[in-house]
Amino acid sequence: MLTTDQGIAMTEALDKQMIMTGPVHGQFREISMKLNYKIMCSQVFNSDQMELVYYIPESLENKREVLMLIQMLKGEKVSGIWNIRFGEEENSDLKIISDFIKVPSAVLDTIFVYHGNYFAYMRFNNSDLEKVSKIMLENVALDEEYSVESLDETKGTLNNIMNISEEIPLFVINVISNPPPEELEPHNNPMGKSWKRIIKSLSPDDLISAVYVTDESISIPEFPIINEEMHMYLGSVRNPLLVYLNREFNEKGIVTFSRIQSINNGLFTMSFIISADQVSQAIRIMGKMFSLFPEWNCRISFASRLEDATEEDLLVV
Repeated sequence: MLTTDQGIAMTEALDKQMIMTGPVHGQFREISMKLNYKIMCSQVFNSDQMELVYYIPESLENKREVLMLIQMLKGEKVSGIWNIRFGEEENSDLKIISDFIKVPSAVLDTIFVYHGNYFAYMRFNNSDLEKVSKIMLENVALDEEYSVESLDETKGTLNNIMNISEEIPLFVINVISNPPPEELEPHNNPMGKSWKRIIKSLSPDDLISAVYVTDESISIPEFPIINEEMHMYLGSVRNPLLVYLNREFNEKGIVTFSRIQSINNGLFTMSFIISADQVSQAIRIMGKMFSLFPEWNCRISFASRLEDATEEDLLVV
């Protein structure tokens, strides 16, 4: 078992990986099949309902299919990016993805639509394999167009993300912070002095759902155990920096492919993997965040193309 000074490595904690495809139904499928473009998405949860936000650059709006899509789904243009929301009520195809994300350890690395199908890249802990298998079998039985491209041992976070980068050039930005002392107190930081977490989802009420790996066992009723041996927990907290970044990234159409954070000896580290063509905009947003939250003493500690990064840079070891 791979361990570090902070306990179990995130790569070992999320030791299973799955790539799932499923059909987009209705007029949206017809349009996306005509459009030779990968439509990137991010997920937002409203109560128990999931929405996907699709991001389409304005450079494609002159295509008839894109214009139809924008009009059909009432898109909103923000900073040169069309943001289009699509919820479970409008498209029941999202339910299977929503069901997977609700599995305690499951994390959605990325999702995109291409040629009429969703492609969802997910990781989870082996302790949840039975739950994942049940969801997969139930949905494949309902619709033969659902398919699992792979279900296997995780080959490492960097390897998984590199597979995505073959299609979309990716960039890593790490931010470090010395939080205000009150943010490290147990009522704001209940997981202790040393932990890592990977973000599952952020809800409209600013609640962050994450999978935590700690350096020692904890007993907090609000943080259910995922894997006791690995000190893995499911937790929901609020953090003003992440709330701000989430709102700004969503509004500007910046998709994150991995969001891992850690606390160690009072140092808070955040690692973001984003599309390479959105780096300048992401850094401008971070710069504004540094100004708005001076008490957090934030600074960028690492920035690199993904292929030049190590798993240590991605906070997964």
